[in-house]
Amino acid sequence: TDNLTVQDINHLDYVFDPTFTYKLCRIPEERIGGSLFLQIEDGACVEVKQNPLLNLNGFESSVGHILDLPDENLQGIDQWWTDGDEFVYRLDTSLFDNPALSETCLGLPSVPQSVDAPIFGRLSDGTWMMFDPRIDLQMNTPNEPSSDGGKQASIDSSGIAFCSNVPRTFLNENECQLTTNACDASSLRSQVDILLQNSTIAALNNLTGQYVHAI
Repeated sequence: TDNLTVQDINHLDYVFDPTFTYKLCRIPEERIGGSLFLQIEDGACVEVKQNPLLNLNGFESSVGHILDLPDENLQGIDQWWTDGDEFVYRLDTSLFDNPALSETCLGLPSVPQSVDAPIFGRLSDGTWMMFDPRIDLQMNTPNEPSSDGGKQASIDSSGIAFCSNVPRTFLNENECQLTTNACDASSLRSQVDILLQNSTIAALNNLTGQYVHAI
């Protein structure tokens, strides 16, 4: 917190208290230097100067999962959208193939949820990284297309992940492959008739968190 300053005009003289637990009060920009909003002692949601570089040195005992990652197998994948900077990396090899990490990997949740402890990676130069379970990279090129166009990924994520296949065009017509298991919007939707009565209305309210009214 030494490098954090508040930009809010009503709290310009605010000094961060290292003993106070600050909470995020808005979704931060997921980049170094992006907007970051914290809730301070009086309940105000204030913007700090920048989203700081993550550094957990000295706080390792407070972190549930730390993996020492091999530097040579990291590849940046987002430099086209960040003016040449690289903030998102992928590993070219599976950590399960690394004897030093395979046992740790077996103890991690297969599908991390928002309530699970975050998984951090550490490079040899002290750089810290965090695993993002929202990213599931799949090979999908004209020469090696995904066999189902992302259908299984969309089903597993309850529709949060979209289909990754595209319509046939002059750019891909020579490599298009016909499949009966392709992903499309209709293949992921099902229509069910529900009789609206007191019991089903109550069930819908509980499942969706939204009010359903019968008139």
